[in-house]
Amino acid sequence: MSKTRFNGFENYFITKALEHAIEQAENDILELAREGKNSMFASGYFNMIGKDLLQKIDHMTLKKDMNAKNQYKQNTNEH
Repeated sequence: MSKTRFNGFENYFITKALEHAIEQAENDILELAREGKNSMFASGYFNMIGKDLLQKIDHMTLKKDMNAKNQYKQNTNEH
């Protein structure tokens, strides 16, 4: 186990948790707008920041595990 890089499972777990947090934060902003309240963050802010964080997570993942992840994405998109 590398102390400086994520393995495939760690990448998957962190990615799914971050995707859930981004979705929840965006929904909270929309809910505030429906209630007529102002948010400190604009709609889309967490999507933008989250995209950067997801790229960093992928960058910090072991190369062999990223190759497997990319291969899986290609195989599932072909069907």
